[in-house]
Amino acid sequence: LKADFQMMNLEQTITDDTGVGKCSAESAGKTCFAFRTPPATVQNLKDAGTHLANMANNHAYDFGEAGYKNTQKALESVGIQYTGAPDLITVSDVKGLKVASVGFASYEKWSNLCSDLAKAGELVKKASTQADLVVVQVHMGAEGADKSRVRPGTETFLGENRCDPIAFSHAVVDAGADLVVGHGPHVV
Repeated sequence: LKADFQMMNLEQTITDDTGVGKCSAESAGKTCFAFRTPPATVQNLKDAGTHLANMANNHAYDFGEAGYKNTQKALESVGIQYTGAPDLITVSDVKGLKVASVGFASYEKWSNLCSDLAKAGELVKKASTQADLVVVQVHMGAEGADKSRVRPGTETFLGENRCDPIAFSHAVVDAGADLVVGHGPHVV
């Protein structure tokens, strides 16, 4: 793929086995997906043209803190920037234009919360002082073919608060976001 600045949602870890995984003995008999890619494959993302990866999503911590940090190190090793960690604003220079990227999801431990509209607004407002263009990546919303249309209100999936996509988008645009890229329902 060719673009001046190409972003992706990295919904997996790039790590060797850490000995920790979200699909543990307690999850036996339940549907559980944990995604892990060997570090040797990170060059494929670079070769595909990726400049920045969003790590604010439900699979970024599938192999615990070590897997999360290993993913960051793997991305850094090939020159791919990342965003999504709490309070992280990633600024990139794109042909002389400063682009700030901020990632959100519904997981407090490793992402900016899409459910905390006041704090999201503050972070986006701060990002707008650091760049010419502010891009918000957000992993939110319920999943499945019957969730392909966004309706007002908070969406849930598997008992998780997956935020209110409409209220969140309005809040960050009002705070200075130029583009909101939402992903999450796993449907076209």
